[in-house]
Amino acid sequence: MASGCRRRPDALAHGRAARIKAALADLLAAPDARQRLVPYSGHLKGHWKLRVGDRRLVCRVENRNRQRVLVIYVAHRSRAFDSGSLRTILRRSED
Repeated sequence: MASGCRRRPDALAHGRAARIKAALADLLAAPDARQRLVPYSGHLKGHWKLRVGDRRLVCRVENRNRQRVLVIYVAHRSRAFDSGSLRTILRRSED
């Protein structure tokens, strides 16, 4: 887990964490993760999103040859894109 993370998946409710882990496992199994992710535009151009129930995972795809997907932010859909969340996402993306 990255050093800037405030919560670990096991800190989420057990059912949510299991769903997120399963979604990430499916993502790893895909030949190209970008087939399962939706690209952002605007302020978050270059980021990708994955919907897992009522949560949004904001990701970056790196090393296209080796498919490294970095999950930058996990939030409820109602809070995923408010101004505080956008600042956090952009700050974490700089690291």
